[in-house]
Amino acid sequence: MISINTNWLTMARRADSGIVLLLALTDGVTTWKAQSGPHATMTYPAHLLRVESMSEKLDVVTREIDVGELEIWLSDDFTRPIVVTNRLRGKKATLKIGFYDLAEADFINVTVGSVEDFYPDAETGHVKLKVMSA
Repeated sequence: MISINTNWLTMARRADSGIVLLLALTDGVTTWKAQSGPHATMTYPAHLLRVESMSEKLDVVTREIDVGELEIWLSDDFTRPIVVTNRLRGKKATLKIGFYDLAEADFINVTVGSVEDFYPDAETGHVKLKVMSA
């Protein structure tokens, strides 16, 4: 179930709150984070470019989201240092949503899953991750 606190709801109701997505990739020891744009206090690289849901369901009673599969586009600058010494496949991926001036602890999970595959795009210099929810 999605747990939304009053801080998150307050920011969501403000007209001037900019949405920020936060991606965390972890192998159990190391965590790499990227955000989608500027944030008041978070200073992770803004290399999270786009997120597309391939299938999703929302239970309106329990507020549980079943995302199924996501395509997450990252910049090559973010992924290259990771793949030089690590593998992306199998990494735990957590995607969260929040707002420009919302504390990171108040961001809510969109999905938690694993990286099933990744596809570099030579033309754009971006990398697409295929993430399956757990």
